[in-house]
Amino acid sequence: MLKNSLGRFRSRRIDSQLVPLGSPSTRRRTITLESVSARPISCYGRFAKSSIQSTRFSSQLSGTGGRPVPAIGLELHVQLASDSKLFSSANPPSPNQDSNTNVALFDTATPGTQPVLSPDCLRLALIASLALDCKVNPKTSFDRKHYFYPDLPAGYQITQHYSPIASGGKVLITPDDGADRTFEVRITQLQLEQDTGKSTADPLSPDQTLIDLNRSGVALVEIVTGPDLRTAKEASIFVRKLQSILRFAGVTKGNMEQGSLRCDLNVSVSLPESSIQGSRCEVKNVNGFGHIEHAIDFEISRQTALIAQGEKIGMETRGFDVAKRQTFRLRDKETQTDYRYLPDPDIPAIIFPPTILDRLRGLVPELPHNMARRLQEFYGLNKTTADVLMMIGSERIDHLADVGCGVRYFEAAMDAKPTKIEGQTMANWIVHELLGLLAKAELRFVECPICPNEFRDLVESVSKGTLLRPMAREILSEVITTPTSLSLNDRLQKISSLKQSEEDTDQLDVESIAQKLAREIIADMPKEVNLITNGHPQIIAKLVGEGMKRSRKTVDPRLLRKLGGIVASFSF
Repeated sequence: MLKNSLGRFRSRRIDSQLVPLGSPSTRRRTITLESVSARPISCYGRFAKSSIQSTRFSSQLSGTGGRPVPAIGLELHVQLASDSKLFSSANPPSPNQDSNTNVALFDTATPGTQPVLSPDCLRLALIASLALDCKVNPKTSFDRKHYFYPDLPAGYQITQHYSPIASGGKVLITPDDGADRTFEVRITQLQLEQDTGKSTADPLSPDQTLIDLNRSGVALVEIVTGPDLRTAKEASIFVRKLQSILRFAGVTKGNMEQGSLRCDLNVSVSLPESSIQGSRCEVKNVNGFGHIEHAIDFEISRQTALIAQGEKIGMETRGFDVAKRQTFRLRDKETQTDYRYLPDPDIPAIIFPPTILDRLRGLVPELPHNMARRLQEFYGLNKTTADVLMMIGSERIDHLADVGCGVRYFEAAMDAKPTKIEGQTMANWIVHELLGLLAKAELRFVECPICPNEFRDLVESVSKGTLLRPMAREILSEVITTPTSLSLNDRLQKISSLKQSEEDTDQLDVESIAQKLAREIIADMPKEVNLITNGHPQIIAKLVGEGMKRSRKTVDPRLLRKLGGIVASFSF
């Protein structure tokens, strides 16, 4: 990996000659099963052709009543959360990093350098395959995809055209995901490949282009789906679910705004009564769930209008204008591009013994749909609360350790010791109280200073009635916002005693305080008492509210009703 020698390479123009920028080690490493799981992987120099065939984007739906029938498939490029690039020792770049500061000699196609496959990238690709219910092919190999572009120094991209790492997977979409129907989205292919560099226009010289090779060689898995989606909404739902699965599997951060999850759309539209059938149009690099929906909706409308006018839809590649929410033509695809795929002679094929896959299946974490079902069935949570718990830490991933932290905290609090607290009660405290206080303090959930055991004790105290909810909120707020050496339990006892002494040091317990307060309110509010005795029990709530106001919310309203005698004092 290059360090200090990269300054002179930063922001080189495409008409400049690339200069060797350092001497990172290019020694070859042997892939072992310890690197991926626990045993050696057999490597052979032969290359096999794949039997995988491309899927025709034609609809097989019937009974549409003459309406346009969309067929939508996706190609997703997912950046793996590895500490190294796919074939070099350089680290993947972080967001907003200076240009050309994470580049190894191999990433610049320096003569004499050779690819060294990262075992960690291979492991993550295998876990992604298993998480998506794919069949891992027993033999996989790498190929060179030849084309010329300024941000591709070698003149070819290392990918897997003939023998991808996996195929034949599926993702189940149900109404629980927000869809209007239950259906499967087929994963036709999952393959490892290099990312390319990045070309940007020079703001100082519009006729020049700048190259940033930080991204060059970063490990990607390309995931290709079948044309199983019908609407823009379904496509957005699928991408969200795929993102969630891969995050929980620890495969990727999957932040679309940072480019670690990029999406190409393949859209075709057919009209059952028309002799003119749609052709597949590809919309490149659509990043963002809203953008995915807008791009697909526009393409469906555009193609439907063309077919209705009797015009033929040509196969073409299109871009997406975010501001106009419209796609625009980039180039046609009527002729198949010849990428001259050739097996890469520098990377041996890989054979996966069944024992490797068996061991790797044990490394796949609990996936979100299974976790949601367990939270609902075992802890009695409603679906909304379970979904919110699972979303904690997953809104925008900067650290994969954040994924699932809300569920881990909840289960640690519930399982700390035998408790009669209902799971829904504990989850409500986390979702409605703790989460908001942490956000106000600008703390990530994993930075919460309150351990699950202490949080459980606080919730249990409120449930038993020995601690009022407003007081519990104040304790939580002070522990989170004020650095202290006191534990939550110590602070709880201290604040509780202070609050009680402020109210009435002569009273023996909170029940006697509530009884005294109730008698005072009944005496001071004769008009409301008269309404209650004349058959208006809803007025009791006003008396209870007055009691909470006078006690500054330090008396449990349940005590005002039950022990204070406000309810018992009246008969209807």
